[in-house]
Amino acid sequence: VETGEDFEPISNGCSSFFVDFLDLSYPEERPCREHYFLEMKTRIGVFREIMKFGYLWDNLTYGFQCRLVREPDIYHFKFWTHVQNLLPETPPDWKGFLSRKGWTREKIDWATSEPQTPQSMLPKDI
Repeated sequence: VETGEDFEPISNGCSSFFVDFLDLSYPEERPCREHYFLEMKTRIGVFREIMKFGYLWDNLTYGFQCRLVREPDIYHFKFWTHVQNLLPETPPDWKGFLSRKGWTREKIDWATSEPQTPQSMLPKDI
């Protein structure tokens, strides 16, 4: 969930989406089967910079840029190892990816646009 400085959802942010790591799909809602669940509320500017440029997700946790809710309340080592250490070091080809998924021009513009947030919300190392 993309949020403002106060971690409340904002109108121009992505309200929520799900990723099912069992089959790497994007379901419309949480699966009915037993599963681990992690909700991340992230400040919009930081999250979009990380996604756009392919930065490691450490930037979310270093500066308290996100709030996490997990069920069950245990550390998921494989997920965090992946997003902190195993992601490619080159930026993703977002326009190509979104085009292959058949997303509309509006969604492509949203996902590849500059974040609509003050620079003060971004960590100093980005």
